[in-house]
Amino acid sequence: MLPSGTKWVVRDDDQGGNLGTFDFDLSEIEETPHLRPGDLLPLRGDLIHRTQDSSTRRIAASIRYINSGTVVPGSSLVRGSFAKALMMLNARYLFDPVFACFDRSGEQTVRAGEINRYLKEIRAQRLNGMVAGNTSKIPFLLPIAKEKLQGR
Repeated sequence: MLPSGTKWVVRDDDQGGNLGTFDFDLSEIEETPHLRPGDLLPLRGDLIHRTQDSSTRRIAASIRYINSGTVVPGSSLVRGSFAKALMMLNARYLFDPVFACFDRSGEQTVRAGEINRYLKEIRAQRLNGMVAGNTSKIPFLLPIAKEKLQGR
């Protein structure tokens, strides 16, 4: 959500751009829960929310889950906007092993459980010093460019 004059623009970086606009100020319908230090406010990821106090330290937790049998298409990794690609580039230590999992399988789809098992293997190898924790930027960008050029 980005303010744009008197409207709010709704963006989805995974889908590649703007999804629509709200023609009113979101503060007109906001609700502020009263929390005390130590309180937890769980929210769904698709609920519009923000923190109001940016001057204090706060802790946020993100819990995500997926059925291990879910089929993940490799094309979903690279689909999206430039902002998503930059986020992946800056967190390539997390995403590089996912690309490697697809390369290892030789398939265009991989089940979520297989990705999870591979990520656990890589984490153990990193902790034991068997593999590096990060790749350089150019080798990481190659699979993204390859997928985008193939139009998948």
